[in-house]
Amino acid sequence: MIVVMAIIGVLAAILIPTLRAAMVRAKVTAIAGDLANLDAALNQFKEKYGDYPPDISDRNVLSRHVQKAWPRITANEMRIFLAIAYHRGGNISGPQWEIDQAEALVFWLGGFSEDSQHPFTGPGGPFSGGERNQDNAYFPFDTSRLTESTNILTYSVDFIDVGGNRQTFNFNARESTDDATLHGLENDPFPVCLTRGTDLPVVYLDAHNYLNSEYPMHGTVYQGSMIPGHAHAYLSDRKLLNANAGFEWINPHSYQLITAGLDEDFGVDFFDSNNNFMFKRYASGTYYVAGDRDNVTNFSGGTLEDAIP
Repeated sequence: MIVVMAIIGVLAAILIPTLRAAMVRAKVTAIAGDLANLDAALNQFKEKYGDYPPDISDRNVLSRHVQKAWPRITANEMRIFLAIAYHRGGNISGPQWEIDQAEALVFWLGGFSEDSQHPFTGPGGPFSGGERNQDNAYFPFDTSRLTESTNILTYSVDFIDVGGNRQTFNFNARESTDDATLHGLENDPFPVCLTRGTDLPVVYLDAHNYLNSEYPMHGTVYQGSMIPGHAHAYLSDRKLLNANAGFEWINPHSYQLITAGLDEDFGVDFFDSNNNFMFKRYASGTYYVAGDRDNVTNFSGGTLEDAIP
């Protein structure tokens, strides 16, 4: 009996770590599959509108994209949309928000009105007060992974119309819980899609603004004891021809999808000996910290650590 128990103990010592590793690999593979499906949806978006959607971190890029995607949009529709997208500032009363790089992903893939002059406020649009148009949605988000609550609230924004008059626009939407849960801010109407099996979102970074875009946005902190780092765009190991220009971005003409992986840590920022912020490089792992290694992205096919040569 003692011998049998000893054998069982040895087998357990061998099998348990192996099973645990297999479970982790399966979860990472599932996350990578989710990102591949999002890639397909974003490519469909580009096919229809001529470009990948912006991550809304740059107002000028956003305005140009909307004008290109909906050339017949009215001036007031554009003003309403910009007021909603950047509803934050010292002169704003009540709940404040700004669409961030995780919320932008869900926003752009969720469907818009067929009214070409009013894609946002027209029937089926995100600010119509009704359900979004699923006929032209690009990705069927799993509602269990969206940070939408069952609370339907009325949101208000002020904007200056084309005649120079101050107007108020109201719309109903489901309250999203990510801002309060993750950042201790007031909730807004823009949900994020949580990475499978975690409480952190899939982050979308648009190539137009890799240099300045990050999640969470500048000045936004995490709630309580959460320290999951920041998501920045990754550089490649390919040097640019200009010796002083550094390295080329990963996906320089499209976007990067970044998740914090199963450890729920994007990785803290890296600074060199002169306190200069350093962008991290894929696939060499240059400037990676512990949190980066577990990250799963749309360009790595698995964890960043697995791709290190």
